[in-house]
Amino acid sequence: MLKIEGLKAFYGNIPALKGVSLHVLKGQVVCIIGANGAGKTTLLKSISGLVKAREGRIVFKDQDIMGLSPERIVEMGISQVPEGRQIFSHLTVLDNIRLGAYIYFFKRGYHSEINKKIQSLYDLFPILEKRSNQIAGTLSGGEQQMLAIARALMGRPEMLLLDEPSMGLAPLIVRDIFEVIKKLNDSGTTVLLVEQNAKAALEVAQYAYVLETGAMVYEGSVEELLDNPKVKEAYLGG
Repeated sequence: MLKIEGLKAFYGNIPALKGVSLHVLKGQVVCIIGANGAGKTTLLKSISGLVKAREGRIVFKDQDIMGLSPERIVEMGISQVPEGRQIFSHLTVLDNIRLGAYIYFFKRGYHSEINKKIQSLYDLFPILEKRSNQIAGTLSGGEQQMLAIARALMGRPEMLLLDEPSMGLAPLIVRDIFEVIKKLNDSGTTVLLVEQNAKAALEVAQYAYVLETGAMVYEGSVEELLDNPKVKEAYLGG
């Protein structure tokens, strides 16, 4: 579904990605683990069109999407849940969710579909229905993360990019978020997951990459990475 070859991205003259390559098969959860500053967020932003990579290829469903606008990439079927959630804190929960369908609001006949999609998300996140008219900035961290995921799902993505969904959350809430990721994958959504919480990420993924200072240093099935002594020492506490 997604194939990246030799991707290079820079901030000014500082390289953030140094020829990164990866692939994601349809229906997989693929995780990218690595420390702060490894380039994980830059990689997701490059896929979403938020960072313009200088070299390489990003191919989604056999179409090169390098250089396309972020809104065109969303229309093609990729949605991103950003690091730090970045909800619209002054708007209600429902308005945040509706904004996720912005690209569909001006298309005839989509309003009833939007309402159906909102109800399906309330079924997935019952707490958001209870908080529907609440100002989003007053939600707990876990509820805000659920809202950010719900907003991204309004774009009806075939592939969901998740950037550090466990950041700043209590362990019990992290477990709930990863249960949601598993449910989404079981329902057919392909997921590319960036995480510092390597243990939690590897529990839901089928394939994994390790990114260090802008370069992929390890890749393989989850079982292979769990058996790799260097990965275990650096990311799994030995």
